[in-house]
Amino acid sequence: MIEKQKYFAKTKKNLLDVYASVITNQVFGAPEVKKILGCTDTVSKDIMKKFRNMGIVIEVKGKGKGKYRFIYEDEIHD
Repeated sequence: MIEKQKYFAKTKKNLLDVYASVITNQVFGAPEVKKILGCTDTVSKDIMKKFRNMGIVIEVKGKGKGKYRFIYEDEIHD
């Protein structure tokens, strides 16, 4: 899904790096993205926004504000 997006190559690389670094069912947010990429707050928040816009993350309740996990294949609704 990430490859289909019309983002700059650097943005796609960042998205793929985060996707590869986050383990299945791991809860993450902008602070974790910042740590993975070694980027600024602005970039990490933008990456999270792109994941939300693509619909590949789902919000996790009870873990703090702005926490998500990647959706499972059986949760994908085309």
